[in-house]
Amino acid sequence: MKELLRILVFVFVLLFILFGCDDSDPQLNQSTGKAGSMARFATTPGYVYTVDNQSLYVYQREPNGSLIKINERRLFTRVETIFYNEEKLFLGSQTAIFIFDVRNGANPVLLSEYNHLLSCDPVVVKDTLAFATFRLSDCRLQGIDVLEVINIKDLNNPVSLGMYALPTPYGLAVDGSTLYVCLGENGLRIFDVSNPRNLFIKSNHVGFHAFDVIVNNNVLIVTGNQGIRQYSYLNGSLNLISSLSSSL
Repeated sequence: MKELLRILVFVFVLLFILFGCDDSDPQLNQSTGKAGSMARFATTPGYVYTVDNQSLYVYQREPNGSLIKINERRLFTRVETIFYNEEKLFLGSQTAIFIFDVRNGANPVLLSEYNHLLSCDPVVVKDTLAFATFRLSDCRLQGIDVLEVINIKDLNNPVSLGMYALPTPYGLAVDGSTLYVCLGENGLRIFDVSNPRNLFIKSNHVGFHAFDVIVNNNVLIVTGNQGIRQYSYLNGSLNLISSLSSSL
């Protein structure tokens, strides 16, 4: 299973490169939902940021396409995911969400550390809200699996707006007022987040395994242990466009 998840993350890296790494794109420095929430790297025109267990690494992009490591920040906890939004990095770890300012791209500045219970933790951001899933099943044997909504208007002082119990939540993506949450063997759940203090479920979709999701022009790209699927989404309905099966 771990090998399959590594392959799925690699596939999402490729999808991110295809969708989001054109330096001529004026939207490059904005979050568009095109990077999977389980990703372990983020890119800007000048830098590439990666996480590896307990550290954040900074690589400078050279004109010839090569990368040079120029900085490293030790975080002393297991870092699992990275999400870039408006010159900020949001790092998901098993104990906290770390928020870094990267306006000075070579030298990330830690703004705040939002501590949570021990769990596996991807995070995505939309405007002044962060959405994070905390999955305990792969990290500890007891506890609950939840989705948390966090107000990050003050990046130095994130505040929880609410928690929602979910079965085995994995990756997630947000597009406008709609949040997509992968639930592993339990499929995909879609929320309306127009009222961040009171989310409500728009629809549930079962019958397939969902590990992570990318939103791209009203198309959902979902990875799971069965492979990669593309769905169109309209008025609460998912319609399968194409699929690429995994033989693992």
